[in-house]
This record gives sequence, C-alpha cells and structure tokens, in this order.
Amino acid sequence: YGDIIKLDIVEQFLLGTAPIMIESKSTPIPFLEGMPMPSSINNRAYGLALTVATSLGPFTMDFVNQRLLTRLQPHRYLTSGFLHGSLVHLLFNMRYLWKMPRWLEDNGGSGNGLGGWFLYLTTYLSSIVMGNVMRDYVSASAMGASALCLGASGGICGLNGLMFSMLRKMGNGRESTNVIKNMAFLILFGQLIDGVSNASHIGGFLWGALVGWLFGPNYRSGYSQWRLSRDENDPSLEYRMTMGKGISPDSGSIPLRYAWSAFGLAFLLKPELRSVPGCILKAFQSPGVLSGMVAAV
Repeated sequence: YGDIIKLDIVEQFLLGTAPIMIESKSTPIPFLEGMPMPSSINNRAYGLALTVATSLGPFTMDFVNQRLLTRLQPHRYLTSGFLHGSLVHLLFNMRYLWKMPRWLEDNGGSGNGLGGWFLYLTTYLSSIVMGNVMRDYVSASAMGASALCLGASGGICGLNGLMFSMLRKMGNGRESTNVIKNMAFLILFGQLIDGVSNASHIGGFLWGALVGWLFGPNYRSGYSQWRLSRDENDPSLEYRMTMGKGISPDSGSIPLRYAWSAFGLAFLLKPELRSVPGCILKAFQSPGVLSGMVAAV
C-alpha cells in the first residue's frame, strides 16, 4: 500500500480534500437485482467494506458521490451536484451562479437552434459529472475512495470554463484573464479551507472550456452588434459590450446536437448508463437501499 499512501499525500497537497469527510462505519455492498456490473471493476477492491456516513440520511447517501459506490451506480456522478453539505454551502454556490453574466446564458448558442440556454445547461450538467470523474480519478487512495463528494461547484467552474473559451474566441484578453484569476483564487481557497475538492473545480473548469471551444459560438468581424436590438434574438447590450467593437457572434464549429446524439447512442449501448433513471427512481421510492443503509425488502 506504499504507492497508495504516496498518492494520497500528493492528492491532499495539490488538490485538497474531498468536500465531505465524515466518520463512517462499514456496510455490505448493495447489489441490486438487475444492476449491471462494469467489467472494469476489480472484485478484490469491492470485497472491502464500503463506508456509509453515520450523520447523513439514507436519501442523501443514495445520491452522493462515493468512488466505490459510484462505479456501480453512475447516477451519483450527476445527482451529487444537487446536494450540499450545509445551507451556507448551498447559498455560496447559488450566489456564485447568480453572479454569472447574463450573456453567458443568452449567447445565441452554437448553431443548434435551441439558443444559448441549451449550451449553458449542457455545460453545467456535464461539468458536474466531469468534476466528479476528475475527483475520483485523482483519489486513488483508500481514504479518497471512501470519502463523500457533493456540491455544484464542478458545474459552476464548468461555466467559468465556458466563459473563458468564449472570451478567448472574442479576443477579449482582459476579461478572460480575470476568469483565470478568479479560478486561481478559488483553488487557493480550496487549499486553505478543509473539505473542498479542488480536483472537482479543475476538472469542471477544463471540461467547460473544452465544451465552449468545440460547441460554443465563434465570432467574426461585423457591425451588427452596434445596431439597436429589434428582436429578442439580437445580442443584448451587455453581450455586445463584452464582444467589443467590430465583433459579432456566429455559429459554433460543431453543432451541440451532435454531442447529444452521441450521448443518446452511448445511453442505448451501455447497460450502466441505462440503469441511471431506474436508480434515481429507486432512490426516491426506497431511500437507503442503493447505499446499503436500508435492506431491500
């Protein structure tokens, strides 16, 4: 276990701790009838007892991200982003989300015909998932595998990444630098405050930046942004001022519908993805069964 301990020390030093660290107890693995077992799972690793937080209720434990359970129940990658450890945690994230510029949502999209909100929502949800994936990837130790992770910060950092890519495409170097400074402050905050997952922040930001670069709108020289807005599809004044003189939005390099089509295909082909809606429904109907806190009857 020497290498595992070294990885844990590196993770704690560079990427901070998991968002929630709670005293725990052992519980058997909850194998559900019909639940697919990913072929990549190491049975010896899953022969170890999982940890269940004694201070969290069964409903929360069915949705929170814990590396071992999430490999069996991938819905946790997404649902953990809608849970928070405290009212302060929730208010802090919602305040950050509220302060996002309006143009980031009303940006015209990427030629997908659904408007900017679709790109915004896609980035937010997928960044929650990728933030959790990043956190689990770097949590190679036994401590990291058993820790619990929840919160929307991965999705919020993904929106920062989306904004960074769009600003770079506009050529707005000053504002894109401010986004990087903001992320640097957030990572520093995560190093100083116990219980913050910088891995989720970094993973969410990088994924959001990639989504913005591939699917976000491009920009071209033009004068239309200085016209008075005549309909709701015209760029807002805030958006036009952010783009700057002589710049106007254009369709993205790749229509976003292609990404959703690829996801739909993966959903149909991969049994573990098809199990996600059923797991979520099961968690609402019988809280605690998925996490093993309540025995299935």
